[in-house]
Amino acid sequence: MEKTIAPTGRPPVATFLIRWVNDEARFYVSNAGLILPLCVIEIGSGSKEGSVMTGAVGKLRFLSDWGVEQIGSLEREGQLVIEYDKNRCQRCFTTWRGAEFGDIEANVRFHPRGELFRGTVVAPVRQSENGPVIGHVPTAFELSVPSYATQVEIWFHNFYQTTSRCDAWDSRFGQNYWFDIGGEPPRG
Repeated sequence: MEKTIAPTGRPPVATFLIRWVNDEARFYVSNAGLILPLCVIEIGSGSKEGSVMTGAVGKLRFLSDWGVEQIGSLEREGQLVIEYDKNRCQRCFTTWRGAEFGDIEANVRFHPRGELFRGTVVAPVRQSENGPVIGHVPTAFELSVPSYATQVEIWFHNFYQTTSRCDAWDSRFGQNYWFDIGGEPPRG
């Protein structure tokens, strides 16, 4: 589905696209020939009709000056949002024939069980819907905090694989980034 937004009697400002992939609704905005992802909403096995998330939302921002900013509280059964500035670790992106290759992946481990989640913190930018990736922009990685978690450990992997391979890590020199999780006492 596609919806164009334009003031009356004026040229379009932006076009919003919704694409269904399996049980996900992917929302994009198209402006000046670029298609940028806005968000992904999962519909299906995990969702309950009429349910509303009531847990806390804690945001961790990893800034280009190597600082880390926490907004809100990290709580069990809440949401964790990770925002990562691409300028912090961009060594492993490469360009070939006008296309950019690379990714920055967040690795998130909840303790004490050690459950590991991975997700990208950059989204591809394309000149056209099926065109090559010409760049990457930051995108939030969001996940639910398990009811048993007492701490979260985070590190990042920047990489590309073409005819050669490049790997770079943002892990506080191997110590990783650790944050305490509060809220109701751990369960399970």
